[in-house]
Amino acid sequence: MDSARLYFTEAEEDTSLLSAFYQDMKERLDTHEISVAEIEGDLEIDIFYLEQKLGEITSWGIKHLRAALSRILEESGRGVQKTYIKMIPFMEPVQFSALRHSSVGKVFSIAGVVSRIESSKPIPTVMVFACNKCKKEILFMPHMGVYNKPDACTEPCKSNKFTFIKDSDKNEFRDFQRVKIQELFLTEIERRKAGSINCIVHRSFVNTLLPGDAVHILGTGIAEDVGESEYTLGIKANNIMFLKQKDAQNQFTFFPDDLQKIKKLSAKENVVDLVGEALFSEIVGNKILKKGILLSLVGGTHKKHKRKEIHLVVIGDPGMGKSKIIRKASEILPRSNYVCGTTTTAGGLGLSMQSSTGGDYVLSAGALVLSDLGHCFIDELDKLETPQILFEAMESQEITIAKAGMVCAMPARTAVISAANPLFGRYRKDKTVQENINFPGEFLSRFDLIFVMIDEINTKEHCSIARHILGSASIEDMQPGHISAETAQKYVQYAREQIHPVLSTGAKERIVEFFKAIRTDRVYNNRILAQPITPRIVDSLERIAEAVAKLHLRAIATRSDVDQAIEIITLERIPVEEKKKKGSPHVAFLRMLEEAENKEMREKEIRQLGLSAGLDIDTVIKLIYKFNDQGILIKKGGNIYQVKR
Repeated sequence: MDSARLYFTEAEEDTSLLSAFYQDMKERLDTHEISVAEIEGDLEIDIFYLEQKLGEITSWGIKHLRAALSRILEESGRGVQKTYIKMIPFMEPVQFSALRHSSVGKVFSIAGVVSRIESSKPIPTVMVFACNKCKKEILFMPHMGVYNKPDACTEPCKSNKFTFIKDSDKNEFRDFQRVKIQELFLTEIERRKAGSINCIVHRSFVNTLLPGDAVHILGTGIAEDVGESEYTLGIKANNIMFLKQKDAQNQFTFFPDDLQKIKKLSAKENVVDLVGEALFSEIVGNKILKKGILLSLVGGTHKKHKRKEIHLVVIGDPGMGKSKIIRKASEILPRSNYVCGTTTTAGGLGLSMQSSTGGDYVLSAGALVLSDLGHCFIDELDKLETPQILFEAMESQEITIAKAGMVCAMPARTAVISAANPLFGRYRKDKTVQENINFPGEFLSRFDLIFVMIDEINTKEHCSIARHILGSASIEDMQPGHISAETAQKYVQYAREQIHPVLSTGAKERIVEFFKAIRTDRVYNNRILAQPITPRIVDSLERIAEAVAKLHLRAIATRSDVDQAIEIITLERIPVEEKKKKGSPHVAFLRMLEEAENKEMREKEIRQLGLSAGLDIDTVIKLIYKFNDQGILIKKGGNIYQVKR
């Protein structure tokens, strides 16, 4: 068989191009630039050489090079076989929104995150059919696994009936896998246009990708058949490179002028306030919350057995701008995903596995996995149906799933930044943070930073907010020496990726002093911790102190940095909790319901409990509806409720 027939039908190839490639490759072989063994494997070809030969690199042109390599193998006594190449180096990735039908057959590259993988399958490259009359065997080469039986036998019988010989040793297969790539957006404009594309991987790349992997893919555009006369654009991978964390997060190129500005900015005492105001210019006040978010964005220092991610939750009254702050923060760094608890499922947040036709599986990544090495922003955290999905991801930095006899674990090294509403509609000072949010202690202790936003009377601050909303904020309201948002973004990214501070001896001693004091008295300087007092506080303080040092571009986290960490972890905005009123009817009603946990009760009985706790009937009815919305009371039908906690 002519080696060209492996790639082209009769008279389809360009003989002059084929001859030119053959002469070049033969010369390289003779000068030992390449070897026969390399040709039999995946020969690396410089993409600039292809551009020189082809002008525009297309799959049709690459076939000529592969045909020339097959001819060389045939002449070397290795038989007639297909060859494969890997193109290097990688091109600049294109935006998914720029891909059109004209991309089919063209070579391009994309950068993205693996969001979905299917199980690998064998795809036939050579199939053997036997004539039903004369038993003559005919070799047939399908395209992308799709084939039609031969039209007629080449023998005199001219039969048009054939049978596929499944157990023939002449049948050849190769591995094949389909994955979905979600665009790795780096700017806000790209974020709005971000899309996804199916990718076909073959040979050595099969089963090497996992959901959440950031990859750079070089390949050719293909049109996949999805229905009658309907096609979708995909990419057939030729070469894949895994992006390191710094590559996946690299939003800016730091030029010497940028580095000079960053160094100069770090010398200012109010650098954190300046960066916070630049990034959250649309939001007035809340300086401590802005600082906390900046600390979470830069994170701590990476260690082998400890996470560096700083988890944050802000609990506050409605209308305080929690959602706006969270959404704005999600636009600062790449690999940031924003979700809302009211519309997010467990699979959409973590990992899901579905079975497809033929017993195959499809593994899809949720927001936490897609945010690996980045940040996941969760609004309406209190409305999340299954917050338990966060437990493992926040502490172990991975998500495991066991389903249909399969167990797999995906990395989820993401910092969770979230917002939640109080259980009673507004934050109540006579209750602890845990009672206000109704989260279990083991969940609350996983958050390094907990902020409380209370709508209190503050005439000056309210006037500033009103002027800002009306667009009449004066120059005096701005920080002196304010900086641009782009400069602030570069500063945060530089601090996150380039600065890796360690704790000084004095800083470690300060953390021990604080933990001993708070563990003994549960109060420190007339303040209390929002989260439960556990040894996790020590790790949290270490991460936060390192983040403070990062924001000042320091290589050593000092005792002063720990003091700032202590100040922010025992927030000024978190009120000193008043002693709970023993006769509080709301508390009494809740405790009565807790005692009836998992018990089914009629609405009449629940009303009676509320009345006996000292509440009026209107308040009891409102609380029943509220508790039903919040999942404390589950309506089973009719007037029957089941009490959940």
